[in-house]
Amino acid sequence: MTEAMLLGKPVVVPNIYGIPEIVHHNETGLLFPAKDIEQLARHLSYLLQHPEERERLGKNAHQLTR
Repeated sequence: MTEAMLLGKPVVVPNIYGIPEIVHHNETGLLFPAKDIEQLARHLSYLLQHPEERERLGKNAHQLTR
């Protein structure tokens, strides 16, 4: 996750453990409830259909992890 963020890639990760301390939903990536595969799929589909949002999240993720 952090390696992808360092490379400026948006991440879609479960909302568990300490992940929300690093990935801020709709700011540096997208969070979904653990085991909610449908929400995971919705987030991935959304990012595939919205390149500007992928770029924004990736840029924010990169800035946070630098």
